[in-house]
Amino acid sequence: MYRAAEPKPVIRRMAEELGAHHEALHSWIRQASTDVRPSPPQKTRRHRHPRPRHRRRDPHSGTSGREGDPHRVLAEITDTDPHTAPATARELLDQLIPHVTAPILLHGEDSGAWPVLNTAVQRGLPTRIGLEDVLHAPDGTPTHDNVTLVRFARLARPGSPGRLG
Repeated sequence: MYRAAEPKPVIRRMAEELGAHHEALHSWIRQASTDVRPSPPQKTRRHRHPRPRHRRRDPHSGTSGREGDPHRVLAEITDTDPHTAPATARELLDQLIPHVTAPILLHGEDSGAWPVLNTAVQRGLPTRIGLEDVLHAPDGTPTHDNVTLVRFARLARPGSPGRLG
């Protein structure tokens, strides 16, 4: 999108239009100019993987076994207020769980990322964290790599020394 635009838009303005942080967009553009591989698939809410056509339902897998059923559902909480994001996540989960058999991966954005991660851990749900989601540690300190974010996220797991939240 950026490379195709003429004249080149200001990165901050384009990032704002896309709802992304300008540093993340700049990093993506820089990475895209060095990548040789084809573009990644567009981000979707349902991740599908090929399966055999006639598979019996495995009650522990979270899928019906029918072709086209989602492997998992990505529940992305866009409420960035750290005080209200967990409640938003719980409301969404309460609506999804009765109707979805696939595992639900829960994650948040910006200042809501860490509280939503804690909600996912409390509910025993899969979650994710990375610079795409948040650019700071739980204490507000800026982070510059995914490794640091993942280290903090691992502290949120039950039984972790120095447990978060």
